[in-house]
Amino acid sequence: MSAGRPKKDLQRPEDLNQLFYNIYETADILGVHERTVRRLIKDNELKAFKVGRVWRISREAIEELTKN
Repeated sequence: MSAGRPKKDLQRPEDLNQLFYNIYETADILGVHERTVRRLIKDNELKAFKVGRVWRISREAIEELTKN
């Protein structure tokens, strides 16, 4: 996960207001491309669920991924 952008700190207050993120927000938080997030979901490395046609990723799932 070494993209050119730094990772966001999930401890920032505006980030803590959201319980769930979409693919694009998750990619921004992790500092990776959206395709990488989709691959992580497909490979069961990142827990996510669909609401209609939109993937939702919990803050806890992102934190769990970044612990490893």
